[in-house]
Amino acid sequence: MRRICWAGFPLALLLATSSPAQSSAGSCGRAVAVEAPLHGPQVSTAQVAGAKDRHLTLFCSRANVESETPCGDKRYLLGGDRVVLVADCGTSAYVAYAGKTGVSTGWVRRDELKVTGHDTESLEWIKRAAHPTPTFQISFSPQYDRFLQNHVPVVHAYLGMSKRGSSPSLLSAVNEVIAVAFPKLVDNRYVVLESCRPHSCDEKGLLWVDTQTHTVIGALVHFVYGQSSPDTPLQRFLLIWSADADPEHLPGAFLNELEQWNEGEITLGARIDDALTFRVGAPFVSVRFAGRDGSITAISPTLLRPSAPRIAPANPSGAAKH
Repeated sequence: MRRICWAGFPLALLLATSSPAQSSAGSCGRAVAVEAPLHGPQVSTAQVAGAKDRHLTLFCSRANVESETPCGDKRYLLGGDRVVLVADCGTSAYVAYAGKTGVSTGWVRRDELKVTGHDTESLEWIKRAAHPTPTFQISFSPQYDRFLQNHVPVVHAYLGMSKRGSSPSLLSAVNEVIAVAFPKLVDNRYVVLESCRPHSCDEKGLLWVDTQTHTVIGALVHFVYGQSSPDTPLQRFLLIWSADADPEHLPGAFLNELEQWNEGEITLGARIDDALTFRVGAPFVSVRFAGRDGSITAISPTLLRPSAPRIAPANPSGAAKH
C-alpha cells in the first residue's frame, strides 16, 4: 500500500513538538510532546533523497526504523517526496507527508532526507506558463504536482469534496479547485490562478504566487466543514491557506486579488437562505486560515481587507497648518 493515514492523530497535534532542531527525548519517543501547536519558522520541510522510482519505507516506530524491522503494514515514500519534519531525532526522524488522498506519518532514517527551503526553487516555469497568453491549464505542467506539495500546508481537512467519513489532505481539495486553471501574470511578478471544481463550480479556488519572494497563498470556497450529517444544510465557508505567510501579515497584492476574486469585500454573516448560499460575494458563515503548523483557525475578515490608500491632505498654498 502506497500511503496510509494515521487517523488517530490530527496533524496539528502531531506537529505539537518542540522545534525539530531541538527535539527532546520525550518528543522523539512519542512524536507528540505538548498540545500547543508548533508555530512559524520552527516547522521544517525535507525531501526524500533519490530518484522518483525509489521506495523509502515508513516505519511505525523509532525502534523499528533503527532496527530496520518491518511493521505489519507496508507503507513507503518515493524519492523526491516533500515531507514535514515533525521530530528530528539523530539517526531517525518522524515525518508527515500530504498526498492527494490523505496524510501519512511515520519514521524514516534521517540520512535519507534533505532539509529543503524555497531558496533553490525556480518559479520561471509558472511565469512562462502565464506569459504572454496562457495556452494550457496549469496541471499540464510537469512541475505542478511538486509545486503544490512544496507550498500547500500539510493539513487534514474534510471540505465535502471527497467520500464522507474520509480524512483527506488539504492538498487534495486545492487540486480539485485549481487543476483546470489557466495562469495569469500580473505586473510581471505575480501569477494568479482562478478556477473551480469540475461539475461543482460553486466550490472555487484562488492561488496567488509571488515569484520574487516565493510566497504562495490560496483561497477556497467550500460548503461543508468537518463530518457533518447528510441532512446538515449547506453553508458558505472561506478557507485561506499558506505555508509561507501568516494571516496577520498577508501581502497587499494578494488581498487585492482576493477582493476581485470574491467580487467584493470579504464579510461574515449568519446562514442565509439557499437561494443566496451560492452567490459570489455573499457573506461567509466563517473564515478560517490553514497554516504551516498544520492547524486550521478562525480569523477575522478584517485581516483580508486591502489597506486603505494613504492620501496626504490637500494644501495647495503650501502654508503650514496650525
